[in-house]
Amino acid sequence: MKIFRPNCEAIILTLSQVFNDGSHLGKTLDKTLHSNKKLGAKDRHFIAQAVYEIVRYKRLFTHLSNQEYNSQNIDCNHVLGAYLLKNEVELPSWFNILEKDAEIIKYNLSEQADEKISQSYTDWFYEYGTKKFGTDWSLVSKQLNIPAEVFIRVNSCKTDKTKLQKKLTASGVQTELVPEVANALKIIGKHKLTALESFSNGEFEFQDISSQMVVEFCGAENAESIADICAGAGGKSLYLSETLNHKGSIFSFDIYENKLKTLTERAKKAGAKNIKTFLSDNPIKNDLKGRLDLVLIDSPCSGSGVIRRNPENKWNLTEDAIKTLTILQENILNANAGLVKRNGVLVYATCSIIAEENEKIIQEFLKGNQEFELIAEKKLVPGLSTNYDGFYMAKMVRRA
Repeated sequence: MKIFRPNCEAIILTLSQVFNDGSHLGKTLDKTLHSNKKLGAKDRHFIAQAVYEIVRYKRLFTHLSNQEYNSQNIDCNHVLGAYLLKNEVELPSWFNILEKDAEIIKYNLSEQADEKISQSYTDWFYEYGTKKFGTDWSLVSKQLNIPAEVFIRVNSCKTDKTKLQKKLTASGVQTELVPEVANALKIIGKHKLTALESFSNGEFEFQDISSQMVVEFCGAENAESIADICAGAGGKSLYLSETLNHKGSIFSFDIYENKLKTLTERAKKAGAKNIKTFLSDNPIKNDLKGRLDLVLIDSPCSGSGVIRRNPENKWNLTEDAIKTLTILQENILNANAGLVKRNGVLVYATCSIIAEENEKIIQEFLKGNQEFELIAEKKLVPGLSTNYDGFYMAKMVRRA
């Protein structure tokens, strides 16, 4: 493999901003790739692949270069050197690394590292996984490191899977059916799907299988009024609207105005006129108390189940971080449960596989809210119960 200096400089710059400045991985990488118009498709692919792989295996590559993975000042030049040498790429003369440092990396490569280093997890999360999943943890930890595939959800209000498959095939995009959910297709290979007319027309949206499963778990077909409490950019709101054939009312709440703006734009494209967006503190919640058929709370969480697609989540998995999140999760659940009417349904979900954010939250909630009854529970653990993202979901009914 031949490497080029500008590409390496772009990787080092991006990693430094992510590791040392706390910048968002996706946004930082996008900025890097679009700031240099001279980068070709192969250059962009090399840069993106290297950045994601190094972030995913941050602990391994810092270990190989004799650094601490949780340091606030990681030498990303040496980290990239470790990545290249691990991939059997000889460092060129212009690469800014001393020969003795390169030899140290090569020596460390010859030594067998502990699994928590080779699979790259924080001490706390690795120990948690070992305790929680026992001998299955090795399988789970490896599955969480496999980069996520791309899935789309077909908007059945505008087309169907067969028609969209034919249209995508004609555009050079191969797909596969996904039997686990009703309207999903798996994308084969890499394609710029956002440039397709079918995307612009709202015939499909990007959405992982597990996320689609949450909506199907809600069983919203007969609902007339729904609240999506932590709607974000609205993937689940859009699918809920589709489930209702764009009828009824969906109230989508979030604390971020820019995300709600994105949801509004997506809803217009999809033809989902029944979605109304509000900031989380909007007083309309007072009017909705006890009136909604379904309330979905896809709560903020550690993202431990989705580190396949968001590898930077790995490095936030600490005991203190989880404790802070569980307080937030309890508050959100308790604050919004009252929106559900009698005989209505409350669904709590996270993209986490950590019990403290899931089963234990529900157990505590039911102790303090005895008018609610747990009627269904589902946990998706990559490598064990799913090959998709990790998720937890609990469905509760508010007794009459």
